[in-house]
Amino acid sequence: MPILLFKLNGVPLDEAEDVRELLHEEQVPFYETPQGFWGFSLGGLWMADDQLHRQKQAEEIIDNYQQQRLEKARAVYQPRSVLAAIIEKPLRLVLLFAVIVILYFSVSPFLRPLFA
Repeated sequence: MPILLFKLNGVPLDEAEDVRELLHEEQVPFYETPQGFWGFSLGGLWMADDQLHRQKQAEEIIDNYQQQRLEKARAVYQPRSVLAAIIEKPLRLVLLFAVIVILYFSVSPFLRPLFA
């Protein structure tokens, strides 16, 4: 029975291409099934059952790649503090303050009779 190495459903094209390339470089034999036009079938990279001894190697290659990809994605997305965001784009703070002042002066004449 064939072994599913990597599902292609919902995977970005660059990730799928990288996995294919890594498997080719390591000379791991695999074949690919497409998702189909509507995406109902399971697209993936498969290994024939007679290559069972290479399964662990292929899984390690894919796991290492996905770990590296995760670390790169986390490095790109570093949460910033509010102070860092203000320093990076101070005009936003000035505009926010201006909007608040305009709203205050626009709404305050209507609210004074309610609190008087």
